[in-house]
Amino acid sequence: MLGKHFVLTKLISKEYGQFFSIIFERRHSSDYDDFIRTTQEEVNTFIPKAAQFIETIKKLIIEP
Repeated sequence: MLGKHFVLTKLISKEYGQFFSIIFERRHSSDYDDFIRTTQEEVNTFIPKAAQFIETIKKLIIEP
């Protein structure tokens, strides 16, 4: 739904849509698959992009 309502309408970039898909899949896998391991290095690569994604969403919420 993020892609349909935000990426296709160009409210957020395709890059953020792809990022959200990746982290969503990682979270889903960690909840339902056996023995999923994520390294600290992988997590460290997600943190800056997640912060940027959150700021982008905040701007969409605040701006009419």
